[in-house]
Formats: sequence, C-alpha cells, structure tokens
Amino acid sequence: MKCPDCGAGGFVVLKTTVVNHVRESLWPELKSQKYWFCPNSNCDVVYYGDVVIKKSFVKTRVFHKESTPDRPFCYCAGVTEAEVLRHLSTCCKSLEDLKQHTNLGTGKWCPITNPSGRCCLEYITDYITDKRAEVETASEVVFKVEGMHCEGCAHVVKTFLEESGVEVVRIDFRKGLVVTKPAEESVVKRAVEEAGYKYVGRVRG
Repeated sequence: MKCPDCGAGGFVVLKTTVVNHVRESLWPELKSQKYWFCPNSNCDVVYYGDVVIKKSFVKTRVFHKESTPDRPFCYCAGVTEAEVLRHLSTCCKSLEDLKQHTNLGTGKWCPITNPSGRCCLEYITDYITDKRAEVETASEVVFKVEGMHCEGCAHVVKTFLEESGVEVVRIDFRKGLVVTKPAEESVVKRAVEEAGYKYVGRVRG
C-alpha cells in the first residue's frame, strides 16, 4: 500500500508497534490491527492506514526520518548513528565487528522498539558498505601522474613509491591517477620522477 502523501511503497507494521511510538492522544483513533510505515526520508508521514500519522505525532525519533548523526540506529541495543560512525572510523570494518563492539542488531524486540517494526539489520548492511567507502576515501590522497601507458608502468610507479615508504592504494594508469594513504607530497613527487614519469600534482586529499 502506497503512502497517501508521497506515493512511496510502505510496509506493514502491527498496531502494537504504532501504539508504542505515537502520542497517547492518538490511541483512540487506532481502530485497525495493522498499519503501513512510510520509509521515505523526505516524507513527513510515518504511519498510515485508517489514519495518517505524521512525524510530529510520533514520540520516538525515527531513523528513516532523521538526518543528524545522533539519530537512533539500533533501538534494541540503544546504538546511535554517531556511535556506528565512530567505530567504523576506528576499529570496525564489518557488521560482525560492529555487533561485537556495540551489540547492534542482536536484539529481539524490534517489532516493539523500532518504529519501523523491523530489525536495523535490514538497512545496516548497505549503510556500512557506503560509510566504509566514505571513511576510506576520506583517508586517501590522489596524485596526478603523466606518462603511464600500461599496467607495467603502474607497477614501476608503485614499486618506487613503496620503496620510498608510501602506502599505495591503487593506480589507474588510464586516468593517470595514483591513490595513496596520507603521504608527503615531496616524497611522492621524488619517487614518481625517479621512476621516470611526470609528477603533475595533488588532486585530492
């Protein structure tokens, strides 16, 4: 059943879920035993069915409807997005790591604690993949190098950089891009030129 405001497809939640999260003043209006949850982050509607309930009438902060880092992530374990981000940037690289460090996704009361009526694991896998990529990209530096024409060229540049103590993430010889972990630009420039290629400059990072 589509949301009456935004037209997005919703999913069924039990009345028990709705009762636990909406203001008590709405309880008398809840006649049905099931409702639909709208996951669209740009829509103010949270629940709909025989009544339409918007965000302002929901007591609990809804992960799908919030954007600040302190929004709830796992309602059973009491884990916020900020905590997830902190662990991803310091010690955790996978869902299993996060479970071990935060107990995220290990609860069994999602139909009651989570306003969506679902477990956070349904959206956390894609979230972790996206955020890990952001974290890793943020810690990378990109340099422009001219003169590379094949994998062999890239291998030569990589070898000279690593011998200079630079940690190489990847090299795209077609685009002339060298991606490394944080490194002194002067060290990278010297290694590239010693390898016989033209160092153009830092592109990002």
